[in-house]
Amino acid sequence: MMNRKTTRIVTRNRKRWLDQAIKNLLEEGPQAVSVNRIARQLRTSRSPFFHAFGSRKEFLRAMFDFYQQETTIKVRESVERFNGSPIERFWYFWFCIIEYQLFRYDYPFRQWSLMDPLIGKLIQKMDQNRMDFTRKLYLDMGYSEEEADHRASFNYHEYIGILVMGRPEISPEWLKRRAKFRFYMHTTAPMPEDFKLPLLKSTHAENEK
Repeated sequence: MMNRKTTRIVTRNRKRWLDQAIKNLLEEGPQAVSVNRIARQLRTSRSPFFHAFGSRKEFLRAMFDFYQQETTIKVRESVERFNGSPIERFWYFWFCIIEYQLFRYDYPFRQWSLMDPLIGKLIQKMDQNRMDFTRKLYLDMGYSEEEADHRASFNYHEYIGILVMGRPEISPEWLKRRAKFRFYMHTTAPMPEDFKLPLLKSTHAENEK
């Protein structure tokens, strides 16, 4: 069992390694997340890494936990604390997406998911959780379950489509205009039948059946 001093050292090392790994990913892409490279940047050996994380798999999970906290949990908790009507809460939801700069994190992590199956699997589960939360916002505004399903699916996959197009550097003004457009498009009722596409489900959700 570790004593307090050892625990503090391990905690400090975890933060140093995670901070550098996230910095590398955001600035240079997935190829920059290398244990050897980060060790050189921190001017240390690989030993503190294994003391702090035990394995690369645990390291990747810790990076993903940070990503999910910053882009999903923080947004959800902020919206749940917001004191307003359902439609005001929906607008605040988009405000949080802009405020917390989801694009800054989502783009590099999704690029990484194409290279690493573990990250891909974790992101698929997170996508389903995000869609479920968006669906609840529509239900709270009074939409039927079917309508909420379609709007949440359209809403989220339109957002993912922008990421796939590869636009990581987006101005705050562009985001605000896009948010207004989405707010109009995704809250106008009712959605015409010929707008409704077959619902898109995450691979994770399909695999759990």
